[in-house]
Amino acid sequence: MRFLRKLFASKEQVWKPYCDDIGGQYVEGGFWKGDRIEIPHQGWRITLVVDTGDADCNFISTLLRAKVDPADAVMLWLVRNWPGQKLLHLLRMLGLQKADVSGLSDDCLVLTRDVEQAETVFGNPELRALISEQPQLSLSIGGLPRSSRSAANEVVVMVPGVVEDLARLKSLVALCRQVIDMLSQLDLIVPADAS
Repeated sequence: MRFLRKLFASKEQVWKPYCDDIGGQYVEGGFWKGDRIEIPHQGWRITLVVDTGDADCNFISTLLRAKVDPADAVMLWLVRNWPGQKLLHLLRMLGLQKADVSGLSDDCLVLTRDVEQAETVFGNPELRALISEQPQLSLSIGGLPRSSRSAANEVVVMVPGVVEDLARLKSLVALCRQVIDMLSQLDLIVPADAS
């Protein structure tokens, strides 16, 4: 129990001051819901939480998500050094293809319905640089549900564990913002509230 108190107290000590740096709001979740940071970004609201999984999965992760209304064809998923990554090729049964995006490291796997779209999005040098800063990463856009509890129409950035390092938190938020900006410039998404 002391481990859990230490774990979540240190997250709070890092996350609360971080809100001031990014213009986010720290929201205490109470007994049943965890604390979160809500970050406004050009019409979107990025939510930063710690996800503890569900009854089927006991996987703790730091999660950033923004609800979006994607174009019908948008379905992108990038994983880097992710548990079970080798098995993800099986998702081809869902109509997904592997996209070989030049400039991404060999430990990244990109699955999509539209290879050209994936090459355009992940071909952005600023986005590739932010991806390379994360040792492990899952980034999904559009219709790839993270679990039965999540909405399908989200941009989701997930890394394993509870991120308490301020520089890494900033990098994750910058990554999420860059993805949203890139998809918005390509007219692939709009804020969920704007439709």
